[in-house]
Amino acid sequence: MRPENCVLITGATGHLAEAVIEHFDRRGANIALLARGGDALAARARLVKGAQALPLAVDLLDARAVAAAVEQVVARFGGIHAAIHLA
Repeated sequence: MRPENCVLITGATGHLAEAVIEHFDRRGANIALLARGGDALAARARLVKGAQALPLAVDLLDARAVAAAVEQVVARFGGIHAAIHLA
């Protein structure tokens, strides 16, 4: 993955997400982290060392909130190159 690429990860505070975040971080990808929010989401964002993290508190059952989150990710990183659904 190229450093300018972005990976969007849903369920970013779950157990499997930590390993996925670390995998893409080692490859230098920007990472958009979507989860319901809280301290766990902020903690996961701090795991990202190689590029940028964008933590977004989103209820995936709310289509408008998801669309707004995707718009924020695209505005910040220029696009989404992979999406990992762990929620």
